[in-house]
Amino acid sequence: MSALYTDRLILRPFCATDAQAMFDGWTQDARVAKYCRWHPHTSLDMTEGLLAIYMDTTDPRYPYRHAITLKDSEAL
Repeated sequence: MSALYTDRLILRPFCATDAQAMFDGWTQDARVAKYCRWHPHTSLDMTEGLLAIYMDTTDPRYPYRHAITLKDSEAL
């Protein structure tokens, strides 16, 4: 899938370089994990494993996993 653009946001496929921002932003946060299918991540390796699943376009469990970034800064 290619990216979708709005005035402020970009919806794009995840990429390997997103792991640190995911970990810092939400995968280690128990408040977020409470509403997800995973437990809070205790290491970047855990987030990298989840990200690899999200990036596997052949995995039918995750057909619509995409990153939402700010257009100006590309921050997740």
